Amino acid sequence: MRRWQTMGSALVVATGLAGGAGADADPGVPTADVVFAGDSMTAGYTQAADSSAAAPVVVPEAGSALDRDLAALRFDWRAAVVARGGVTAERWDRSDVAWAPRDPAGFSRVAAVNATGAELVVLMLGTNDVLQMAGAGASEPLTEAEIERRWSAYEAAMLEALDGLDAGRSPGTGVLLLKPLGVVAGPGVLEGVDAAAVNRWMDERVGPFLEGLAADRDGVWYFDARAAFEALPGWERYYADGIHLYRVIDGTYGFAALRGVLLPEVGRVLREVRANAASAE
Repeated sequence: MRRWQTMGSALVVATGLAGGAGADADPGVPTADVVFAGDSMTAGYTQAADSSAAAPVVVPEAGSALDRDLAALRFDWRAAVVARGGVTAERWDRSDVAWAPRDPAGFSRVAAVNATGAELVVLMLGTNDVLQMAGAGASEPLTEAEIERRWSAYEAAMLEALDGLDAGRSPGTGVLLLKPLGVVAGPGVLEGVDAAAVNRWMDERVGPFLEGLAADRDGVWYFDARAAFEALPGWERYYADGIHLYRVIDGTYGFAALRGVLLPEVGRVLREVRANAASAE
């Protein structure tokens, strides 16, 4: 259970992000109030490069969708990003995906998040996991046993990430778990993938699992980002390739559609985190 209890503060700052004996000194990770963590969906919203051992925590680019949205809504949070495109939950903490530089042994994105001292971590992982379960990139259909093995790996990875965030950060901090957005059928990266099956998995497996994690752990919240996004008029047009919201419409970057959906919820949860921390003092 996640509890508002006294635990060691983020020791990874002192010992280095790699962790363990002989780790390098902290390379100067920026502090943040809110960290957005995840895969390419998160990196796209912030227009930030993939986090890596060289730059484990990335500050959103000036003029990025997130940067503009924070200013438009007059949120004064210090935001940071720890995201890696193309990864499953199992490979997010330390990625070994073949199409990008592999992270060195010992590197940890969980440790990078903890080093920021963030009050709230907004975590969205699961899109790539479910796409793989639906057969994306597979030369032949997956067996039911392999699908369930991959689902178990997703569950275990999310639990491990939460445990790492729990153990490595100060008391009175929170995690907001986002149910990933759905996908839209069409040519390109989703060719040959059953988009309806992906979306059913999001609704029937991923959403209930993440919601259950939030119910079981104090200091963890859940938000159905997919339902909120799909309540917007004309939401489908923001998809560039069936997965990502990279399309520019009327001069507006597609991720700006999330402004009124995601950031107010982040603000609400951050206020709750701060209120809980104040009451525990």
